[in-house]
Amino acid sequence: MRYNNTPTPPKALSIVIDTSGSMAGRPLARAKSLMDRCLGRMRPVDRVQVIRFGSEAQRLFDDPVIATRESIDKALGFVEEWYAGGGTEFLPALALAFDAPRDPARARQIVFITDGFIGNEAEILRHIRHHLGGANLFVLGVGGSVNRYLLEGMARLGHGEPFVLLDADPTDELIGRLFQIISRPALTDLAIDWGALPIADVTPARPPDLLADRPVVVAGRFTRP
Repeated sequence: MRYNNTPTPPKALSIVIDTSGSMAGRPLARAKSLMDRCLGRMRPVDRVQVIRFGSEAQRLFDDPVIATRESIDKALGFVEEWYAGGGTEFLPALALAFDAPRDPARARQIVFITDGFIGNEAEILRHIRHHLGGANLFVLGVGGSVNRYLLEGMARLGHGEPFVLLDADPTDELIGRLFQIISRPALTDLAIDWGALPIADVTPARPPDLLADRPVVVAGRFTRP
């Protein structure tokens, strides 16, 4: 376990954006604006990855890279080429975000931007439950109407926070609230030593980072009285 006593310790941030057909028009434009503001708050000590998905998922970098001016400019250019179209396949995008190499020196954060309109909510939530791998998942819903059930479930299982940006809502206020949370990981690399206690079925298998003002809840089962 590592205690972070600095105000803004380094982080590894993966930004995942839905570019499926339901995001056409203003939702995708606002998603791009959100990502632009996220990247604008990155520091040279942070790492960044950008992932887009529709019918398939695509990542910009092989692994998260240092957030230099060059890498941020490359990410912004990558985003400008996007257009909305195709289906909405969450699982490949989640797999790319969850499977990124873990850097023990940085809190691992995922910002997932979507309207949430899919038909396999239960499958998505199961995948997050079993594959989160110590990350914190923050979900940003954009558009005139969003699937709050899915977005709130993803954030809850991802030990993050759901945010909703409707068409009339200001972008800067939401980004400010998001970074107020993700910039303050209090404890990273958490591990629980159960000692001689007979514990099984621990969820999550790897505890996520502890963020300021947000508890980490771990559930398990005693195998005998």
